[in-house]
Amino acid sequence: MSKYISFWNIGIISAFFFTTTYATTHVTHDNEVQTAIHTLQLQFGTETESWAKVCNQVKDLNPPVADQARQFISPKCDSRSFYYGMGKPIDYVKARTCAYAERKSGSDETDNFSGSAILMMIYANGYGVKKNIALAERFACVIPASEAEMEGRIKHLENLKNTSKQTSAFDLCDDITSGFMMGECAILGDDLNKPEREQKLAAIQKNWNQREKSAFQRLKNAANHFTKIRSEEEIDLSGTARTVFLIGEANIQQRDFTESLKLLELNQAPHYSLAQFKDADQKLNFLFQKLIHGNTLPQGTITQESVQKTQKAWIQYRDAWLAFAKIKYSQYSSESIAAWFTKKRNHMLDSLLN
Repeated sequence: MSKYISFWNIGIISAFFFTTTYATTHVTHDNEVQTAIHTLQLQFGTETESWAKVCNQVKDLNPPVADQARQFISPKCDSRSFYYGMGKPIDYVKARTCAYAERKSGSDETDNFSGSAILMMIYANGYGVKKNIALAERFACVIPASEAEMEGRIKHLENLKNTSKQTSAFDLCDDITSGFMMGECAILGDDLNKPEREQKLAAIQKNWNQREKSAFQRLKNAANHFTKIRSEEEIDLSGTARTVFLIGEANIQQRDFTESLKLLELNQAPHYSLAQFKDADQKLNFLFQKLIHGNTLPQGTITQESVQKTQKAWIQYRDAWLAFAKIKYSQYSSESIAAWFTKKRNHMLDSLLN
């Protein structure tokens, strides 16, 4: 997936949420680069930054007429879907056509992954067009961004001019600095990973009978509910990077769900005794009571009520595993399954205390 996003290599999270008047004010394409430069300079008081020099150099560039040729395409087409292959095959020609239409309608001024952003990536990577870094820079200069983000993105593109062989695809998420854009890129990454997760689950249950599949669907529903509640209620979501943390925890739970299922399917899951379950359950009660009755929660958005809400969702999730395993994996005792997932829950609660 090298041509997709690499947004985890981003370094320090910026502590501000960036907005500009450009994001809500439509300007003509003739002066949009100059307007974007002026907006950033007003916002941050910069006049001689290197990104501004580059943007001034490319502001009068126009895309090849042939690249803008209109093709028959839905007026509500989504350039991001065609570019990344989300729900449809990757098609860079349609992505480019959609992106130009989005720029014309102005819809890309409020959507970070459309119009100018898609065209920037298309020309930077030479997808379906002749590679043109200068034109990619021209589109980069009008994408709403923080000053640090703009500086990093333009510098990245400038470096590509001197690179004979590009080792990885250039992406909008490569140079993000704000918590807001980290969240946007996390959402995109999660959307791109969903098909692979579903394919793995489908492969595991390929030869199951209908009773097993029905039981698994009930388990999956409980898993999705617990993942949502856990991510929203037991993760500190303060700060502009909250979406990253929310999706990050959801991915952790989804991976654990798939790996647990895989271990059971291969008959490699751990076996626990009744005594081990009782020990794990006793520890669970101790940790839970300490969290909801003591003054032990970390600062942030996590509350005693949110821990209680998550615990209720987890009990439903655990019971769904017990019901499913009884049907599909009868070689494991109920105490063993319960102990296994109770130990996992204890780790979550323990992390709130430490």
